[in-house]
Amino acid sequence: MSIHRILVPIDGSAPATAALEHAIFIATATGAALDVVTVVDLGQLNFYDGMYRTPEQVDAIETRVKQDVLDGAVATVADRVPATYSVLHGSILPTLLDRVAAAEIDLAVLGRTGKGAVERFFEGSVSRRLATRCPVPVTVVG
Repeated sequence: MSIHRILVPIDGSAPATAALEHAIFIATATGAALDVVTVVDLGQLNFYDGMYRTPEQVDAIETRVKQDVLDGAVATVADRVPATYSVLHGSILPTLLDRVAAAEIDLAVLGRTGKGAVERFFEGSVSRRLATRCPVPVTVVG
């Protein structure tokens, strides 16, 4: 199996940063490019806040995510390997699975959950669900 594109979902957490570093290592060894993404799940935000967002609030959230999460990834990757960066919208798992198909991903590398045991019990782990449903190999970095 040759690796040309590596999906790296990030959320600003320490495990996601470790996954990004691991993906850079793999990309350097294989000549692959990174597809670094973060997902804004407005449904989850609305659920937690008990309200809906105005278009201006959505734009502000996306700007903050880009600054807080993606800009850090750009700095981490720098010129070490080829990479693209995107803010995606939707439910996290289906959005990542769609990205795997649309971007012709060969491998997904992501950080283990940053949630505690209670949150994992009620919400589940994105890394675990992606690993069981993804059509390409998944590496989970702790």
